[in-house]
Amino acid sequence: MLLKELPKRNEICFHCHQKLSKTESCHSTLHYKASLHERKDYCTQCWKLSEIKQKSEQAACRWKMQAVKALPETFKVSLENNDERALYLLQHALLDPIEQYIIALSLLRKKILRFLEEITLENSLFERFQIMNTDQTLALMKVSLSNIDFEKVRRSISEKLHTK
Repeated sequence: MLLKELPKRNEICFHCHQKLSKTESCHSTLHYKASLHERKDYCTQCWKLSEIKQKSEQAACRWKMQAVKALPETFKVSLENNDERALYLLQHALLDPIEQYIIALSLLRKKILRFLEEITLENSLFERFQIMNTDQTLALMKVSLSNIDFEKVRRSISEKLHTK
């Protein structure tokens, strides 16, 4: 059976019916029933019960979702660490397009940026990113990474990050 989209996380534990907090980890199982996919989510306490673990053996798949610590609601650039300085350089266009794109990929991986969409403007491909927990977005030119001298770009970015 082909699963096109994983059912969304339930808001309550399947076993104890307590509300599942978005800031805590939970365990999930996926069961196939006829043409439907049934997802069951459990809080950590219920998952420890042996009968639930035995039932989960019959599931098509199971996994643990780790809670991701969100950035503070009032995220401000204090320029105290490299990620914050990199974000500052991106916001103020103090980098060339290749450096911008590579830093954006790094911040995306660290969940400081979120990818929104790919857009075409004036025959150039751009990617839009959102700064997490803000309504600010950045549109950066998409760069082909195939012919880049990464060592040269790394040195250039490093110099800019460590210049105050």
